[in-house]
Amino acid sequence: MGNEYIAGAYFTLDGQGQIVTADILDSKLFGLDGIRLNNRSLAEFIDPCDRNLFSAYCAETSRNNARRSCRLRLLNNDHKSLPVKMES
Repeated sequence: MGNEYIAGAYFTLDGQGQIVTADILDSKLFGLDGIRLNNRSLAEFIDPCDRNLFSAYCAETSRNNARRSCRLRLLNNDHKSLPVKMES
């Protein structure tokens, strides 16, 4: 079984994990154009098993300005789980 990987897909999120901007690779990943991704919670696209991790990541990054990262899985438009590394 092969792994899908999209290098260089970038989101800009606000402190609550809402998508402020998304690039073309994000649009392809989710099967939506970038404008339709704006103002949606990235949590909608995160594997349900990783949503608590994402919530904790957002809370931690909004509390202090230190660099943070976490690994979690996004669900693409085919509902396949894709591992990603989040960085702030």
